[in-house]
Parts: sequence; structure tokens; C-alpha cells
Amino acid sequence: MKRDPILRAELATFLGLTFLLSALWYGLIIAAGGLAHAPGYVNLLMWSPAVGALGTQLVFHRTLRDLGWRLPAFRWAALGYVLPLAYATVAYGTV
Repeated sequence: MKRDPILRAELATFLGLTFLLSALWYGLIIAAGGLAHAPGYVNLLMWSPAVGALGTQLVFHRTLRDLGWRLPAFRWAALGYVLPLAYATVAYGTV
């Protein structure tokens, strides 16, 4: 099976960006003396994969349109809102 070199380059770029950003925030957390002294860095650390994905998308495709960010149909949005409420109502109603 032949592998696509573009996909490998995209994956390597994503992993590299994510690793570099994570290493930066981990380094700052360690330098601050631990999580108790640097709670704000944890939020930035959690965003590292997202920023890596956005950066990779911009480097290779020059647009963010292909990420699929669009509003869902009303039917699915309503179901996503009502279904967890129904589950919780049944669960707490039995308790």
C-alpha cells in the first residue's frame, strides 16, 4: 500500500506543533514550581492540540473552511439539547 507523502507531512506538522506548544507550557509549569503556582498554564496546555490542528490546516490548505465548522440542522441541535435532559430526568427520577 502506497502512502501519501502529503498526509505524512501534515501529520508530522501537527505532531510537531502540538509537541512544541505542549513542551512550552510544560516548561513554564515546571519553572513556576508546579500546578499550584501556575494554574493558568493548564488552560493553554489543553489548547495545544487545537492550535496545532489550526496551524497545520493553515499551512497546508490556507483556509479553515474544510474543518466542518457550521451550524447543524435545527433537528440535530434540538436533539442534542433535549436528549441529555431526558436521560438525566429518567436517571434522577428513578433515584
